[in-house]
Amino acid sequence: MNKSVRIFASARAIALCVISAWLLSACVSPLLTTDIKLGPNDTTAKVRFRFVGNGWLNILEHGSAACYAEADPAIRSLASITYQARSLNATTWLFSQPRLGMPNDLEDVSQLTYAEVVVKAGIPLVFSAHWSIGDRYRYYKAWRFLSFTPAAGADYEVVVTDDVKIPMGVTIARLQVEDGKVVRSPVEATSLRICGTT
Repeated sequence: MNKSVRIFASARAIALCVISAWLLSACVSPLLTTDIKLGPNDTTAKVRFRFVGNGWLNILEHGSAACYAEADPAIRSLASITYQARSLNATTWLFSQPRLGMPNDLEDVSQLTYAEVVVKAGIPLVFSAHWSIGDRYRYYKAWRFLSFTPAAGADYEVVVTDDVKIPMGVTIARLQVEDGKVVRSPVEATSLRICGTT
């Protein structure tokens, strides 16, 4: 093998390592997992987080606080979704989102756009939705902190809508199956105070 071929092979290997590390870091928040710690008396519910838009959506669970800021530490990751509607999303297929057998009528929706997770029931679920998208020249981001209290054994769907130059929307519904069809009942969410605002 001549010198130029060896240099090319080394450069390619380094590039693959850098790309792999970037992909992994883009899909999983550092030091955070979706694992949940349950006590003997804890009850649970299931939540599907669904992203309608383009870019990267990260959902994090937080503890109780008087106010919240974008960089606040999180208890755990609830979902991390990367999606581009006009793309093959080839790299996203490498990282499958968890499925928990929740009621589902999303046959025409890409499975890359949602993830399902177990949460504690009977206490407020405090979470933040962080969205971003960008290229070499532009960068957009948005974030919100909300909470709602899941009921034990219930299924919920949290839909986060965001894209370039539109405000972030978040809706929450309880999922139930009636006569073989999925019924969504709206759930009221509380928007939490951002530090420095009234």
